[in-house]
Amino acid sequence: MAMARTLRIVLSLVMLHFLIVENHATTTTEAPAPQPPRQMELLKAAFNLKCCAKCLCVPPGTYGNKQFCPCYNNWKTKRGGPKCP
Repeated sequence: MAMARTLRIVLSLVMLHFLIVENHATTTTEAPAPQPPRQMELLKAAFNLKCCAKCLCVPPGTYGNKQFCPCYNNWKTKRGGPKCP
C-alpha cells in the first residue's frame, strides 16, 4: 500500500514537471525576425522620393488622388505608364 502511494506521488511529480517544462517552452519563444523589404518595395520608395523631389507636392491619402498633384499625374515613363507610384 505504501508502495502504491509512493508510486502515485512520483508519477504526479513527473507529470507536474512535464507540464512546467511544456509551459515554459511555449511562453519563451521569441518573435520571428522582421523580413527585409523586397526589391520592388525599395524601387517604389525610391521613385516616390524622386517624384516628391521633382514635383514638390504629394497627393493626399494613401492611394489615388493624383489629380491634386498634376506633376504626379502627368509624369510618364518611356512606355507611357505613370512614373510616380
